[in-house]
Amino acid sequence: SEIGLIKDLSSVYVGDNEFIGTIPSGIWELSKLVVLDIDNNLLSGTLPSELGRMTSLTYLTVEINKLTGTIPSEIGLIK
Repeated sequence: SEIGLIKDLSSVYVGDNEFIGTIPSGIWELSKLVVLDIDNNLLSGTLPSELGRMTSLTYLTVEINKLTGTIPSEIGLIK
């Protein structure tokens, strides 16, 4: 998705917006992302293993959504 083209993006704050659908796949391509706040929406789907590639990520909040599945073990790759 287009958001993945913004390579220097460091923070995404889109909580409390009632967004519906899945998390855009381009999010997982943002290697410089430090903050990902997508809580309190209506997002569905799962957190993919690509989450482990986000090695700059220090803050992640996804609660109060309709996500399913387990937390991928690759999250342990994040420092």
